[in-house]
Amino acid sequence: MPHGAPDYGLYAVKIAPIVGLADLGEAVVRLGAISTWDRRGYVVYQDSFEDPLLKWFLKATGTGLKPYHHSDAAWMGSQCVFLSAPESVSSKSTMQSWMPLLKEGKLGFEFWVQPYAWSPGYFHFQIYIYDGVNISYVALRTDFVAGTLEIRTNAGWVTAVTDIMFTIDTHFFVPIKVVIDTTTDEYVRLMVANREFDLSAHSMLDMGATTDHYIEVIAEVVASGAPFDMWALFDNFIMTQDEP
Repeated sequence: MPHGAPDYGLYAVKIAPIVGLADLGEAVVRLGAISTWDRRGYVVYQDSFEDPLLKWFLKATGTGLKPYHHSDAAWMGSQCVFLSAPESVSSKSTMQSWMPLLKEGKLGFEFWVQPYAWSPGYFHFQIYIYDGVNISYVALRTDFVAGTLEIRTNAGWVTAVTDIMFTIDTHFFVPIKVVIDTTTDEYVRLMVANREFDLSAHSMLDMGATTDHYIEVIAEVVASGAPFDMWALFDNFIMTQDEP
């Protein structure tokens, strides 16, 4: 035994970590969080739609159906939300949520979708920003057949993406994220799957004055008299702030 040192130190169990994770985002992925596709910005709200209760206002217009949990397919987890608008001029399936207004700056809105809707029908994602001064309107709509995504601006509808790969396979979801700047009331960027588009040349639609302070988010399928039923699978909604 060495002199001057206690003998029990020779036989003590030494524990070393198997592996370290310098990137906490990697730990989040491994723990199954839904906010892993684009890690920019700070998550302030997210909904995986795994809870038994849908925490959104649900509405059916015309022959449309109220959105409901769908367990035959989901991007993550065991279920998503199914929106269905059967063939009809006024048919809509709408889910709507209201949230407190966040501090001014760049906000991100992300979701995963499988839209089976085409002109004159479409999948519609809308954001209303009530900032106490004016109402700023953000909207995206997709055409399943054309593979396009349009944004609503002060100049009208602008085609932002022309070749999105949508497919009828209900297990294939497309991630979409739009970032806006509530300081300038302008779009910032759009992400569709692995591609990113600069939208800084486009302004959000100004819808007039307001004294209210909140954010309204709407996802819906609109049939608009299309000759076929329209539907969409909607999953993993995420809202972020402090986007770069």
